[in-house]
Amino acid sequence: MKIYYVPGLLSLLLLPVLFIGFLKWSGKGKVYYVMPLISVNKEYAKKHPFLFPEGYPPKRKYEDINITGVAALDEIKLTYSQIRVREMLQQNNASQGIHYHFGDSATYGSFIKALNILHIEMAEQYLVDENDIWFLNVPRDNTPYKGIDCMLVWCVAEVPPRETYWEKLLIKMSEIWDSSWWLIIGFSLYLIAIWLIRRTPSIK
Repeated sequence: MKIYYVPGLLSLLLLPVLFIGFLKWSGKGKVYYVMPLISVNKEYAKKHPFLFPEGYPPKRKYEDINITGVAALDEIKLTYSQIRVREMLQQNNASQGIHYHFGDSATYGSFIKALNILHIEMAEQYLVDENDIWFLNVPRDNTPYKGIDCMLVWCVAEVPPRETYWEKLLIKMSEIWDSSWWLIIGFSLYLIAIWLIRRTPSIK
């Protein structure tokens, strides 16, 4: 006669699944943000002057924002620069710009904050060059197009086939499995444990 220790059996089956579920749940609160950034190669720009017809950096009356590493002063300078960036964009100012220079004692956080300011103010034109960031505004060309309007005569469109009911069901089941596989396995093991317990003869 086989004797099963019910609490131990349940713990053996459920603890690994609960542990995996805890790891998955504990990582959900972490959110990471990234910002695409392209750095300028000055040597390449010199060899191909057509990339910067106004010179490098493009000619503007730049206001220098020198970040030195003194936290209180750097905070004031960055706040001021955000106000100026906003004003230049609102006024569509194409004659001025902002030049951030990060000294040897400047922190990485200040560099990220300067980029974040440009992102918040929706600045579209700025150059990142080692320890410098050059912000400039390039006015958009709003000149109406005077070309000849074209009429679409014919076109070929590739229409994908409609998904069948079974295909939609399989996709839905796959999504459920990907998001809750550990819960499904845990519940299945729990049912197996209950079935084994019921098959165990009672000891009198």
